[in-house]
Amino acid sequence: MNKLRIGIVGGGIRGELFTRAVLQSPFAEHAGMVEPVAEKREGLAKKYGIKTFDNLDELLAAGMDAVIVTTPDHLHKELVCCLGKQGIPMMVEKPFATTFSDALAMAKIIKSHAVPLMVAFENRWNPPFQVAKARIGQEELGELLVANVKLNDSIYVPTKMLSWAAKSTPGWFLLPHVMDILRWLTGREVKTVTARAVKKHLVSMGIDTIDSIQALIVWDNGATAVVETNWVLPENIPSIFDFKVSLHGSKGSIEIDLQRQLTTVAGKRYEWPGVLLTEVDGKLEGHPVWMFEHFLTKLREKKSFSADLYDAVINTAIVEAIHKSAQLETTIDMQPYLEEIAASL
Repeated sequence: MNKLRIGIVGGGIRGELFTRAVLQSPFAEHAGMVEPVAEKREGLAKKYGIKTFDNLDELLAAGMDAVIVTTPDHLHKELVCCLGKQGIPMMVEKPFATTFSDALAMAKIIKSHAVPLMVAFENRWNPPFQVAKARIGQEELGELLVANVKLNDSIYVPTKMLSWAAKSTPGWFLLPHVMDILRWLTGREVKTVTARAVKKHLVSMGIDTIDSIQALIVWDNGATAVVETNWVLPENIPSIFDFKVSLHGSKGSIEIDLQRQLTTVAGKRYEWPGVLLTEVDGKLEGHPVWMFEHFLTKLREKKSFSADLYDAVINTAIVEAIHKSAQLETTIDMQPYLEEIAASL
């Protein structure tokens, strides 16, 4: 059985994760990685025995069957448009784009070249959300009435993990996860958003970005959701993130806590290590890997992906609307976005 040659653009945390996923798959072959930083590029080549390149043209010349884009968010547009014009199937990290206009421009190229595209909304494969989806499908929740979601990060993320934090916000970095999982779980679309943001602490540290965003979401059935995201939690919290979801319906409720994952370690520090992505028998296992396997399987079968081009664009629209609402301090109606998407896709 022929293996699919998978290229990766971006040698950061996610690029390395998907490199491992490709190398351990019996159905994939690593075609090479693009990483512009020489020291990092050389280190990855040595660590994994893979081909590495300093630009996309070299990877294209080497040849591949599909590609995974894991660059910083603000760099997606140019890469996706270039790869789309080459007709190369791709999985793109969330957010698909950081403006709605960019997302539409990218989508038009993808559509015109009939390129298979999946966006990396990995929580669709996360076991707690799989359980929630099944229970909702069995009508244990009834009609959705209200939801509360918070996805927050330690201040370590914008100050030490991301060199490009000033070109992002906690909204663009974290809310794509939140809004996709809510759409996927409930099957509803957003009607309006009303948001407010705080921009103080990180600016005082020399990082010109938002500290936090809170938003009230009204769904097309009249249900509401309150979502919260920030990346200024103390660096010494037991887990680098705090992710909690509450869904309440006419028949029941679902509560999901992804921060404390069944394990506590008290050694050099008190911590709650992540166990939903871990190594088992020398192989990386968990929802990002299973998402990649879905991408690979659907490519081989020539079938549609779980998280497709529409999901990519509508997610970008929702997150942009939240930022616009916070900036203008007013409610944003999603209908104009939906109409433009319908006309374009």
